Amino acid sequence: MPEQRDPVVTGIKRAGSSPFVQVSLSDGTVLELHEEVLVQQGLYKGQPLKPGLMRTVLDADSEVRAREVALRFLSYRARSVREVERRLWRDGFPEPVIRKVIHRLQEAGLLDDRHFARLWVRDKMHRGPYGRVALRHQLHQRGISSDIIDAIIDEELPESLERSLAEEAAARAWRRHARGAPVNRLRKTYSFLARRGFDPEILRDVMDQVQQWLHEERSV
Repeated sequence: MPEQRDPVVTGIKRAGSSPFVQVSLSDGTVLELHEEVLVQQGLYKGQPLKPGLMRTVLDADSEVRAREVALRFLSYRARSVREVERRLWRDGFPEPVIRKVIHRLQEAGLLDDRHFARLWVRDKMHRGPYGRVALRHQLHQRGISSDIIDAIIDEELPESLERSLAEEAAARAWRRHARGAPVNRLRKTYSFLARRGFDPEILRDVMDQVQQWLHEERSV
């Protein structure tokens, strides 16, 4: 039985302005590799690709591709680790590659759940009043740990500030529905605050205040 020889690199061709190159092998295989991998592994025409080197090349290419996907994903806005993991899983990258890419992005300071959580809370508060319940739920959905959530929300939205925001939001909602029937005004104000995820105790206190406004209007 003839000895099976390792495939040899017979040609290296760049695909236009793309960062990928086509590497042709003597067994007819054509590999499309990121140019970074070509440089890293020092591939050249006439080089034999032993099984171990072939595996190293393919793994390195998968990692570079995953990193580029993650960087593009991060270019639109800050992301949590879980969000990047889900994106890479969706694109079919294997778990070891995902773990390695996530680790390197964290080392580079490009992926930080604490930083993400802080930006998320600030953005939501800028867009409109949100309570701690809603923010906790949103961050939990994005894979942020409870410890980080608690710390960031305590810093960015202490209870006193949440109460103040709830009171302001209730006043705006109450005025916005000034022409409605009293029961409808109460219902719509309560519904708005509940959807915004304010703490139940704060919500109860604020609605007591809203009902006081109603009594004062009726007494005029």
